[in-house]
Amino acid sequence: RIWMADFDNSKILMYSADFTHLTSWGELGMDPGELYQPVSIAVRDGNVVVSDAKAIALFSESGAFRRNIATVSEGDGFGSVALSSQDLVYAVSSPSVDSKVSIFSLDGVARGDLVYETGLTPTDVTAGPGGVVFVLYVGYFDESSAKVVKFEVQ
Repeated sequence: RIWMADFDNSKILMYSADFTHLTSWGELGMDPGELYQPVSIAVRDGNVVVSDAKAIALFSESGAFRRNIATVSEGDGFGSVALSSQDLVYAVSSPSVDSKVSIFSLDGVARGDLVYETGLTPTDVTAGPGGVVFVLYVGYFDESSAKVVKFEVQ
C-alpha cells in the first residue's frame, strides 16, 4: 500500500501498489482527530502516525482517531515523522519551534531527543531495523553541507 498526506485538502490517502485509490480520510480542523495541513505520515502494524501544523496524531488504517502523541501551542508544528519497529515515533520539529528530532512512545510519552551538534537543521527522519534511525541535516543556504547521520537508539 502507498500512503500519502494531502497537505492542501487535509486528508490521508491510501492507494494500492498499482496506484488504484483505495480510501481517503480526514477532516479539516484544529481539534483532536482533525487534520490541519498534514505533512508526513508513517505506517506500521496497523498504526498510522500523522504530523501536521498542530500535532502528531495516531490513527488506525481506517482513519479512526486513537490519540494525540504530541501537540504544539505555537509555531509551525511538526515535519517528517518515522515509526520504528519498537513503536517509537521520531518527529522533526519545525525550525521556528526548536529544530530538533523528538522521540515519543505511541502513547505520547516523551522519550528524549536525537542531538547532533552541527549548526545544521534536521529536515527528514527514517527508522530502520533494530533501533537504527537516520536523520538528514541541511544548511538552509548551503546545500553542500547536507549530511545524513545514523543514530542507534536503545
